[in-house]
This record gives sequence, C-alpha cells and structure tokens, in this order.
Amino acid sequence: MSATQQVSSRDPKTVKAGTYKVDPHHTQVIFSISHLGFTNFSGFFSGASGTLQLDPSNLSVSKLEVSIPVSSVLTTVSVLDDQLKAVQVFDVEKYPNATFTSTTVTPIGEDRATITGNLT
Repeated sequence: MSATQQVSSRDPKTVKAGTYKVDPHHTQVIFSISHLGFTNFSGFFSGASGTLQLDPSNLSVSKLEVSIPVSSVLTTVSVLDDQLKAVQVFDVEKYPNATFTSTTVTPIGEDRATITGNLT
C-alpha cells in the first residue's frame, strides 16, 4: 500500500495508516561531531531512501527503515568531508550505505515517539 498526504496538521488522528516512502529530496540526516572536545562540526547526509510503515492508532507496531548514501556527507569543511569518507572513518568504498532499521517505536506524547533501532 502506498499512501500520499499533505501535512496540514500535527494531529495524529488526521494521519492515515499506511506505508510511506522516504522522499530523498525532502529528507536530510543531520549530525554533529566533537573535534577533540573543543569545537563541534555539523553536517548532513542527503539522498535518503526507505519506508515508514505507520499505524497512528498503534504506534508501537510502526516500522521505519532508512538508508543513506554515506558519500553524500557534507560539512562546512571539504577536508573534513574527505576525511569522513576515507577508510579510517566511514570507508565509503567498502560501505557505501548506512541503514537504520527500527526495533521499537515508543510513543512519548500525543504527536511524538522515540524510535530505537539498529544502524548498520
């Protein structure tokens, strides 16, 4: 099943159950890393793909799987980008994608949840 909807409300009762595809043009994975405890570098990955199987009436049965091309890493420092892609960190030649697969979805409010899973 594929569901399409425009988000006009944060009310979970208005969200339809179904399987949603991750839109690679509107999805970014954002991160921050510490550099020797003195400064933080922020960056993001783009080009994500995957699916969200969503049941708003029973979030605990929902599932998320997202894959990102690691070579899409982008920070404000091109030298750091190259270092992150290299063998010592991500080794994008050997491991071109990072994938997150949820193991549990825990509601933490009316319109929020904590998603726990495995990152490979």
